[in-house]
Amino acid sequence: MLNISQLAIKVMAYIILIVSIILALLLLGLIFFVSLANPNLNLFRLVLIDIGLVVLGFIIFLFGLGLFEFFLSFLKVEEEVEELEGDKKTRPRQSYGGQINRQ
Repeated sequence: MLNISQLAIKVMAYIILIVSIILALLLLGLIFFVSLANPNLNLFRLVLIDIGLVVLGFIIFLFGLGLFEFFLSFLKVEEEVEELEGDKKTRPRQSYGGQINRQ
């Protein structure tokens, strides 16, 4: 069961991933506008601009994917902490002598 903070982290992670994908696709779409806006542009310069835009879009996508994984790692840590706290509550405490302390 997700509480509000876990749900907010998950929603924020997916929003960041979606926005990074949209920005990367917009940069790929910008390639066609650059080639259409400058028909007399040198082919070598056009290829360099296109490669630069593709690389920039890929970097933005990887950055968004990294943030996505970073935020989802918080959820994994919270689940592990909850499991450990649950073990503490169900397990009886033991003293150093090995005897069970029923407090």
